[in-house]
Amino acid sequence: MNSKLFLVVGLASISALVLRRTDKLWIKMN
Repeated sequence: MNSKLFLVVGLASISALVLRRTDKLWIKMN
């Protein structure tokens, strides 16, 4: 198994979740 590929996929999913949360926060603030 490619550990690098797994790490990249994990980081991508985490960043996507963070972006969704920040988007919701921005909507609430605005």
